[in-house]
Amino acid sequence: MKKVLPFGLLIFSFVWIGYYNFLNKQNLAKVLGAEVEAVNQKDFWANKVNQFPNYRDGYIQLAIKNWQLGATEEARINFARAREIDPNWQVPDQLKLLE
Repeated sequence: MKKVLPFGLLIFSFVWIGYYNFLNKQNLAKVLGAEVEAVNQKDFWANKVNQFPNYRDGYIQLAIKNWQLGATEEARINFARAREIDPNWQVPDQLKLLE
């Protein structure tokens, strides 16, 4: 009986570690997938503002994507360009940190 308990505990430990690793890999895939999606969206908006240089909302979206990806200086530049295109635009509270 004494030998069964440590063996069962060992099996339980291996199963738990395997499950924990599985969950971590799933979470990592979600994070990496979200980052890839953000990069794809950033590229999409960069192409749009290259096609349409006076597209204020395109610059706003590009600023948001840059901010999400950590490119804060580039985000501020894009936001400033949007303000330059439409100086009368009322900035939403959520975007005031880009000013």
